[in-house]
Amino acid sequence: MENNIKKAIEQIDVPMDKLDAALVQGVNQKVKKQRRPLLKIALGLVATLVIVLISGYFSSGIARVLATVPILGNLYYTIEEQDKGLQIALSDANKVVLNESVTSAGVTVTFEEIVYDGERLHVIFSMDEFRDIYPLNVFVDGYRVNQAESSRELESDTGYRGLWEIDIEEELPDAFLLTIQIRHMRGIEGDWQVTTPIEKVNNHEKIITVHQKGTIDGIDYEVDELKISDTGTVLKVRFFEDALKIAVSDDRIAATITDQQGVPLNVVDFDKIAEEKALVYQYRLEPLAPNVKSLALQFYIEPNFAELKEINKLLTHKQPQRISFGKIGKLVVTDVVEQGDLRTLRFKVESDFAFDYSFSPNNIDVRNHAGESLKTDFVHAVGPNEYELTYQDVGGDVYIHLLKMPKLKVLERFELAVE
Repeated sequence: MENNIKKAIEQIDVPMDKLDAALVQGVNQKVKKQRRPLLKIALGLVATLVIVLISGYFSSGIARVLATVPILGNLYYTIEEQDKGLQIALSDANKVVLNESVTSAGVTVTFEEIVYDGERLHVIFSMDEFRDIYPLNVFVDGYRVNQAESSRELESDTGYRGLWEIDIEEELPDAFLLTIQIRHMRGIEGDWQVTTPIEKVNNHEKIITVHQKGTIDGIDYEVDELKISDTGTVLKVRFFEDALKIAVSDDRIAATITDQQGVPLNVVDFDKIAEEKALVYQYRLEPLAPNVKSLALQFYIEPNFAELKEINKLLTHKQPQRISFGKIGKLVVTDVVEQGDLRTLRFKVESDFAFDYSFSPNNIDVRNHAGESLKTDFVHAVGPNEYELTYQDVGGDVYIHLLKMPKLKVLERFELAVE
């Protein structure tokens, strides 16, 4: 079973407008799966990158993946701003500080810090330059575990510094002997590995039994449980339908997750995991604020981004400024706050549709007259359909870049209590 779906996908002549779903599905395999970087994935990825670079737009699912590839990402991954749960875990006493350098085949990898939060292993590492590493092997008490790993670039003054996020596909003890092993990187064979005892952080994990069942767009689903802790929230929605059929379907199901007041919650990671008789949507959210009493999931059909037109509007000096971006609604610029050479664009959305924490499924950018992005941070929600985006003021005209969107097909909505 472990490679059946991957082989099936590789044999399909996948149309370009379905490549997003096929890529995400093909990457998220049960054994030896690797979400990022995507440089190893077949299915015509080179052609896809060309399309991405030309259009500047792609679907929310694949955007989250490609944004972490160093050759494409224009923003460094900032732990403090993008993953508060990881920041909390890294401050725990059970974090392992190694700073151990391993040299093999003339290449040195420094394993700086490792932390385990019960769901993910995080490893901060550095080397002289970025090299594609595959595979990354993980051993727990001498036993090799099934895992998926992603790589994100961290800011560094010299060389390359990165973060491995390793999802373990099985239950682990709270304390164990961990070995991380690398045997290959960008055409270089070697042996880079470290071994260290590690303990789960003290994150006060709580499991809430849900047993929520229903039907979304004709597909039966089930939510068994919800995991809540100081380092994050994990929600799994299991769809009982042929996984491959969903992966390449025109109707790609997505969701916006909000609290009981309609404020979008930050989903720091999203996976599609193929099981034998189901496809699991796994959402990992930031730690919930004390005022969050319930979660609401609003499902919808993701639009075909290949067919959407771009909108480029001059940012005026007079607010509010309304910008229509199709049948779905209007963006209203409410303020531009100055702080040195940085500007914070504040806007709200007049729409019945609930956009998510990062304004997905649309994609907003702030550009200069030459079409170059001025963003210095990721857009984020500050209220129900209210957002902020920081950009660099370099003088001259500033343009807001959006997608013209249709009225989206909104599906079933359900709520989960978190108390």
